[in-house]
Amino acid sequence: MGEHPGYVAPAGWYVDPGDGGQLRWWSGLDWTDHCAPMVEHRADPDPRPSVGDDRRQTSGRDSVDTDAPPGTSDASPDPDASPRTSATDAFPDADPDRPLTRRERRLLDEQADATRALPPPVPRIAPITSYGWDRESDPSEDRFGYRMSAQPADREIPADRYLDIPSRWSSASVWLIAFMPWISLLTAFAALMLVAVSPAAWWWQLGAVLLPFLLTLAAAQRDVLRLRIWRHRTVAHWAWSLLGAPAYLIARTVVLRRHAGLGSAPLWVWLVNLLLASGAVLYVLTLVGLSYRVP
Repeated sequence: MGEHPGYVAPAGWYVDPGDGGQLRWWSGLDWTDHCAPMVEHRADPDPRPSVGDDRRQTSGRDSVDTDAPPGTSDASPDPDASPRTSATDAFPDADPDRPLTRRERRLLDEQADATRALPPPVPRIAPITSYGWDRESDPSEDRFGYRMSAQPADREIPADRYLDIPSRWSSASVWLIAFMPWISLLTAFAALMLVAVSPAAWWWQLGAVLLPFLLTLAAAQRDVLRLRIWRHRTVAHWAWSLLGAPAYLIARTVVLRRHAGLGSAPLWVWLVNLLLASGAVLYVLTLVGLSYRVP
């Protein structure tokens, strides 16, 4: 057992170095005087072996492999014990040609059940949900979506970082913008009246024309602030209102639909009000034109 310097083979039955036809017990430190006969392994083609064949097959499986990797072992089994035998050796006088008894069949069935492979475990897959409370916000951004400086790794994340998707989107400011066509119609009518009453008061006329534009700017800023208070992390910038009420409403609708899936009603209300206000102007102009044609 000195083929591998620095390693000690574990205690067990090995081929006798002096007589290759038998096994000798290795104590882990030195060879002992305990010997056992070499058992030949024979393959059994019968899937249901008899008692005698099963005894020979089991004894053959218990032969020791001389190429086993060496290692250390503190435990030393009983050297007087011969290599292991199967449970069917409890019937040493059994005739291989006679039929099995009920006890022998039960013993073989128990051995088969003990070695029967278990079915593979069924993997458990966690359900995937898309609810708002399952979504985690970015710890590097505050509640208004602004980027924050890096925090220490050991600092606990506040509870308000785990934000759900906001469901509030309707504010008084956005509805004021949605009804801006009617406000524009009223201010245009007021400007015409000022021209008829006092043509020299041009600043009043200019103020009446700019009033819808200024109201749209103020309402857009107020609406953006309200959306951020409601924890919308991404909102349309109020500067879109510089292009008019429809530009801001379109940008607002696109952003909210993309990130929250709601908020398109003000744009549709504005379109309806624009059509109604335009229809009202056409109706009034038609009546005025018909009145001038009547003799």
